[in-house]
Amino acid sequence: MGLLDDLRQQASEQEAEEEQASSGKVNTEEVYRTLTQPKLVELYTHLSELAKHLNYLKKEIRASYIINAEGQEVELLQSDYDAHIDSTSETKLVTLTLKCLYPKNVEFSVNEPKNVASNIQFLQNKHLKHQVHERRNDKHQLQGARFTVRASVIAKFAFVADIDNACIKFTYTNFDQYGPISHVLKPENVNDDFLDQLGRFILRENDDFLKENVADDVREQLRIKIEQEKRERLEELKIAEKIREDEEAK
Repeated sequence: MGLLDDLRQQASEQEAEEEQASSGKVNTEEVYRTLTQPKLVELYTHLSELAKHLNYLKKEIRASYIINAEGQEVELLQSDYDAHIDSTSETKLVTLTLKCLYPKNVEFSVNEPKNVASNIQFLQNKHLKHQVHERRNDKHQLQGARFTVRASVIAKFAFVADIDNACIKFTYTNFDQYGPISHVLKPENVNDDFLDQLGRFILRENDDFLKENVADDVREQLRIKIEQEKRERLEELKIAEKIREDEEAK
C-alpha cells in the first residue's frame, strides 16, 4: 500500500468515526430534550409540591441515626424540606434537601481512653458538631471523655441529567444511612408510580424503594463493562490488522 493509499484509508476511517460520534451526540441530545429534561422538570414539580405540603403540615417523621462509634442510635425529627432546580429550560440538576434534628444536645460518656479518638473521628467523618470534655488523672493521662453532640443531619436527594448515557443519576445522601447511595434511572421509568413511591420513601413509609432495582443496576454496569471490553478488542484487532498490512506492504 502506497503512502497516499494509506493516508486515504486513515482519513476515511477517521471521518467514519467522527460521523458516528456526531450521530451519537445528536441522538443523546435528542433524548435529553424530548425525555430526560421534561422528566427532571416533572420531578421538581412533584418534589416542590411535596416540600410545600410537608412544611405546612409539619408531620412528625422520625428517623434513627447512629450518634457515636459504639453504634448508639437517636431518633431525629425530620423537617425543613427545600426543593431546587437549576433551570426550567436547560435542566441538569434537581435537588431536595431536608433536615433531621434532635431537639436538644445528645450526651454520652466514653470510659475507655482508647475509644475517645475513635469517637472523635466518627463525629468528624459524619460532620456532627460536638464538644469533647476529657477526663485526666493527676499525671495528665487520659481516662475517658464526655461528649456533647449537636445531632443535626442534612439529607439530600439529587437527580442529575447524564446526557451522554441518556439517563438520570439519582443519589441520596445521609438519608437511610450516612453517606451517598446512587442509582441510575431510565427517564421513561420516572412515572407517576415512581414519584408516588419516592414520596413515600421520603416520608419513611417505603423502606424497599428501589431495592428491587439493585440487580438491574448491576446488570447495567456489567453490560457497559462488556461493551467497553468489546470496543477495546475491536481496537486491538484494527491495530493488529494495520500492522499486518504494513508488513505486507514492505
